[in-house]
Amino acid sequence: MNNPESFAYRHDGIRLHQYQRAILTRLPLVAAEVTHFDELLQWLGEALIHYFHIQVTQFWVGHHRTTTGQLYLELRMMVFQNPFLSQEIVVNPQMAEAIERIFLERRGLMPQSIDAFFPPQQAQALHYNHLSYWSCYFMSHGALLPAAKGQGGLSKSKIPFSMAVTLLFQEMPHPRLLPVISFILEQAIVTAKQYQLLKPLTL
Repeated sequence: MNNPESFAYRHDGIRLHQYQRAILTRLPLVAAEVTHFDELLQWLGEALIHYFHIQVTQFWVGHHRTTTGQLYLELRMMVFQNPFLSQEIVVNPQMAEAIERIFLERRGLMPQSIDAFFPPQQAQALHYNHLSYWSCYFMSHGALLPAAKGQGGLSKSKIPFSMAVTLLFQEMPHPRLLPVISFILEQAIVTAKQYQLLKPLTL
């Protein structure tokens, strides 16, 4: 997908909502076509990057082990705008530590400079790759998440749905962007339930 040039920075909130409607219109059609929740995440990540000039979108799953209570993180899906970006820049212990804080506090973050959140060495690496701002949206729903497509994932059985969606930007995005994206994400979960890509906690 090709991005509208500098969309997130040069257009007002009206255009944001136009693109929001475009994604929401397509959402149930995609949900009806795919066979696994991860396929919906991939489409969603690509759509967010295409419309909103996001450089990297990550979908992290958090699960507390029943035996130890320790939080276990799994990067369920990641989509890049730049195909040459090294994965190690955005998947590393420093990023995992930041995501763990999101899960422990159970709340997201509005867009902010990566300098305010990451250690200097990690921040420098992100800046070098034109990833200077980041945001995160936390979701927790009464649903069961299937194991990752093609592998056991966190567990061979379904786990309670809890997810952090991280967004990395080259420039500070429009102030209305995160509310627009958060609505899309919430509707995606509702749609996934409707099409049985996510199962209810109790039958």
